Amino acid sequence: MRPRRGAEFLPQPVHTGALVHQQGRRIRRAGHVDQNCRNSLSAFLHTRNTTRTFRPRLGISMGDPAGIGPEIVVKALLEPHLHDQCIPLVVADPAVMRRAAADIVKSDIAIREIGKAAEAEGKPDVIDVLPLEKPVGAFELGKVDARCGEAAFQSVKTLIDLAMAKELDGTVTAPLNKEAMNLAGHHY
Repeated sequence: MRPRRGAEFLPQPVHTGALVHQQGRRIRRAGHVDQNCRNSLSAFLHTRNTTRTFRPRLGISMGDPAGIGPEIVVKALLEPHLHDQCIPLVVADPAVMRRAAADIVKSDIAIREIGKAAEAEGKPDVIDVLPLEKPVGAFELGKVDARCGEAAFQSVKTLIDLAMAKELDGTVTAPLNKEAMNLAGHHY
């Protein structure tokens, strides 16, 4: 079995104990992670953040602006416990996120535009948004639109660029519309 992508920097756990059950292709074992793995993971987390409460900075794409992506992102970020676990940052058109929050979700959560990923604070009453270079403009909800496909593509591309530059610890992609992305000229 190949390790998952991005896992090569993490120590591989060595489990002790009896076989419990099989889930898909993974075999889970009861028992404890050995001391070497525990020490390696502790050293890894220490190099990433010297405080004991490490919260990874996660970049979230807005998905297709005409679809359910922005709504799902807003609803997820309204969960206060999420902000205890990570520092979320949404790469999106701020106007799209404001529309999703106010008109669709009916929330008064603040949408704060930031200039770079490091400015994201991860506060539960604010959604930090890194704006796209080009706003989406006017579009109709629920209709396939090339401009929405381009915005969704640029959102994901920006996330990947930030992750490759090590400005993000991980990425999350909201639902995309492949037809809209194809209309925008991005054939997967």
